[in-house]
This record gives sequence, C-alpha cells and structure tokens, in this order.
Amino acid sequence: MPRERVVVSIGTFRAGTAGNIVADRAELTGIIRTLGPDARAEAKARFREIVRSTAASFGAAAECDIRESYPGVVNDEGMTRLAEDAARAALGSVRLIEQPTMTTEDFGFFLMERPGSYYHIGAGCAEPLHSGAFLPTDDAVVSLAALHAAVADAFLSGLDKAGSSMIE
Repeated sequence: MPRERVVVSIGTFRAGTAGNIVADRAELTGIIRTLGPDARAEAKARFREIVRSTAASFGAAAECDIRESYPGVVNDEGMTRLAEDAARAALGSVRLIEQPTMTTEDFGFFLMERPGSYYHIGAGCAEPLHSGAFLPTDDAVVSLAALHAAVADAFLSGLDKAGSSMIE
C-alpha cells in the first residue's frame, strides 16, 4: 500500500555559542503535516526513529518532543460536492485542486466534529497570503461573499429536503 504524503519542515536550528567551538547541544523546531490522523501517527513514530538512529550513528543522543497542533484538513466528499455545485451555480466555473493540499488550519478541528469542506478562492492579489501586504481585490471579496451565500443556501435547501440527516 502506498504511503501518504508527509511534510516535515524545520523552522529553527539553534546550536553553539561561537563559530570555532563544536556545540554540545542543538535544538531544532518545526512542524509535521499529514492528511489525516493515521498518517500523522505513522509520521511521528518514523520521525522519532529517524532522529534517534541518526544521532546514535554519530555517537550522540536525541530527544523528540512532538506536540499536537492543528489537525490535517480532511474534507467530506458530500459537502465538497455541495460546495462545488454551489460554486458552479454562483460563479459559473470552478477550478478543482486535484491533489489534497498539506494545509494545516484550525478549520481541521471543525472537520473532525462535523462534515464540511474547506475551499480556496483566488484573491486577485500578487502578495503572499500571510504577508502584511496581502489585500484581496474588491472583485474577489464580492465573489467570495457570493460563494459563501450560495454554499449556505444549498446546504439549507438540502436540510429542508432531507431533514437534519445532512448534519448528523
């Protein structure tokens, strides 16, 4: 069985006190991203194994302190179809992302409790999403509002037809 994708990013590396002294300690911090809880458990176990065996091969010891953070964003298929259909009706077209992204978002917590779908909309801005210069265009904001309204309307219309079964 093929393994799921995993992203391991090292964000900081702190070691030593001077350029001409071999450090006796080092600390690395980062994040492990997966698409679901099973892959996360396997990735954490494998990461610990790799860190410890790499350190041991150099006569050193290593400790891993892995803290849980945001879960992966795992969309519900039915809710994703509902959002796609609503987007086509409201906006005329949809560009689907064929492969799951390695997004970690607090929205993942919601998806662990209720079916839902996390979707992206182009913002018409050349600046990176998490930069201070990010400013979506007015057209993108209007499209996003229309999309959210269309998804909410489709969902509520489905509730009218199916009772509460869509959210149980």
